[in-house]
Amino acid sequence: MVDADQIVCADVMTRMDLFLDHELDDVAAQEIRRHLGRCQTCSGEAEVGTAIRQAIKRSHHPEPAPPALLERVGSWLRDQQLRSAS
Repeated sequence: MVDADQIVCADVMTRMDLFLDHELDDVAAQEIRRHLGRCQTCSGEAEVGTAIRQAIKRSHHPEPAPPALLERVGSWLRDQQLRSAS
């Protein structure tokens, strides 16, 4: 039996990604945090999701724009500024 103020694992799992991405409101996030404090299964899933997100962040190395592209964009922006000023 689940108390009225407790959510079940299925509810947590459907909102886990939103929780881990900090996209839930404070009340919903707190509800899930309380559940994770009581439930080893969901807590383990949260740890896996967090580890995956951290690995993705570590592996992302954006390539710098080529100098020629930067120059073309800069030139275009300067032209736009001159046109809007006149």
